[in-house]
Amino acid sequence: MIYSLPITPQRIVRRQFANGLTVVLCENQASASVALEGDILAGGYFEQPGQDGLANLTASLLRRGTQEHSFQALNQLLDDVGASLSASADDLHVNISGQVLADDLPLLLKLLAEMLTEPAFDDTEFTKNRGQVLTNLGIYQNNTGYRAARAFSEALYPAGHPYARSSFGTLPSVASLENKDIRCFYKTYYHPGTCILVICGAVHVQQLLGELERLFGGWLVTTPLPSANVPMVATPAGITRAEVPLPDKSQVDLMWGAIGVSRLDPDYYAARMADVVLGRLGLMGRLGSRIRDELGLAYYASSHLESGIGPVPWFISAGVNPASIGRAIEELRSLVRGMREQPISDEELDDCRSFLIGSMPIELETNVDIAEQILSIEKFQLGYDYLLRYPDVINHVTKDDIRRVVYEHLDPDRYVLALSGTF
Repeated sequence: MIYSLPITPQRIVRRQFANGLTVVLCENQASASVALEGDILAGGYFEQPGQDGLANLTASLLRRGTQEHSFQALNQLLDDVGASLSASADDLHVNISGQVLADDLPLLLKLLAEMLTEPAFDDTEFTKNRGQVLTNLGIYQNNTGYRAARAFSEALYPAGHPYARSSFGTLPSVASLENKDIRCFYKTYYHPGTCILVICGAVHVQQLLGELERLFGGWLVTTPLPSANVPMVATPAGITRAEVPLPDKSQVDLMWGAIGVSRLDPDYYAARMADVVLGRLGLMGRLGSRIRDELGLAYYASSHLESGIGPVPWFISAGVNPASIGRAIEELRSLVRGMREQPISDEELDDCRSFLIGSMPIELETNVDIAEQILSIEKFQLGYDYLLRYPDVINHVTKDDIRRVVYEHLDPDRYVLALSGTF
């Protein structure tokens, strides 16, 4: 049982270099490929007011050229071996991802080391990349799902909170950014002490450790080690409603929700199971069964509990006919009220446990899947026996735990509602 799992303490090799960089390796000779996942604490949390989107633009420019290779040269080298390498930023972190055949892993690691330690931040590439971001933001302005999500976050969190901002930024904020802002942000917040690199695949661990030490051990900085302390907030009192009208839309996208449960909270697993029953089990859970299938009020309806640190959102999203908005919201609130007042059924509990435990192996079929799970374990300090403990953790969540966590976090009379479309 232990060795049939792809992630166990016996299969993981973890090292922290003298500069603070952490590497986690998992050998899997069953596949000729290698997956790389990485994380740096340099996300939007660290942006100054008016600089929304700076972290993401900085991350994307890592891939647009290094001191040794231009953007075109990087593309050619990666294309020649069928490899991929990318970087992007979210609220807290820069996310790094790459795939390559095992024989070409040295090339991928060399290019990654250049990107992280010797980015070019070329003026021409900066202008091009900023223009692409602005174009995408312009397109998003007419997207009902994006506009509803932005309105929801801005209403759920107080102004200035890092979770209220968009990692993509806004049209005015991105337009105001200059390349000197990119260089300053990189110099201040890119630190090996907050960097995690996970590699999974057909590797030889001891040899790879030496190569990683050679490439990344010399990444030295003099700036202080960044840290993040996301402010805790509560769901706004009463009902907060935000509407974003967009002309000529046949569907209204809505988001209804509140502050959820942190990934580090002991109640996370009960909340996750509630989320599954409410909006994911079977065909979109109770929401899909009632609002979509039985009543035909929505094109889709699902629930989503974010997995992150601090006051993460827990929301229900739906796409509805404009004429059905009021009815859909009332049914949604009724379903939430029902989960607060009555425990779920024994059948739902069994199905939820089976779903969460049974889907775990499916979510670990590829090296990419395994690397992503390892990175999550490392970030949230879950322990590398996590998969061994996971079934027991899920099986120990009771119906009362699920009812209680819904009662504490989802209130049909205290919520944020955001809608975008043609009303």
